[in-house]
Amino acid sequence: MGSRGEGPGEFRSAWKLWVLPGDTLWAGDYRPWRYNVFTSDGEWLRAVQLEPAYINPSRRGGVLDTGISVNTVEKRPTPRDYRVPDTVEVEVHGRGGERLTTLDRLLHSVYGPIGMYWMGFDTDGRFLCHLDHPHDGLTAYEFGPDYWLGVHADELGVETVVVYELTMPEAA
Repeated sequence: MGSRGEGPGEFRSAWKLWVLPGDTLWAGDYRPWRYNVFTSDGEWLRAVQLEPAYINPSRRGGVLDTGISVNTVEKRPTPRDYRVPDTVEVEVHGRGGERLTTLDRLLHSVYGPIGMYWMGFDTDGRFLCHLDHPHDGLTAYEFGPDYWLGVHADELGVETVVVYELTMPEAA
């Protein structure tokens, strides 16, 4: 049942499967997250697109026997502040994908920026700041209480000693 594609009964990236009473199959698909609903014989019945749309798959939850789905979506602070935890919202969607209610908002993890190798944390492990600099050719040699010392090699291999001041980010 189903095949690769974006049309009725097709999948961009299949993700999870639920078997409901009466042998109805709900198959998750994403970018954006949706469900393809099939009979136990593989006949496509309909697509259920969540409203509002989820770009990524729901990581937790599932489809209940009634066809109502429980889904989770991560919300990040805007503008991005890596000192503030992301929130996971637990939402209930009807058989047609419409959001019925939000069950809970839970504090989630605090993540540093993706791809940043040099980050500062306090003694409790909370993220404080990151070095916002390209990493190509940059080697860290020393961290002090208010500085970062390293060597940068350019595209010709010429090395330059670099010192960056470490300061606390301004509160938003």
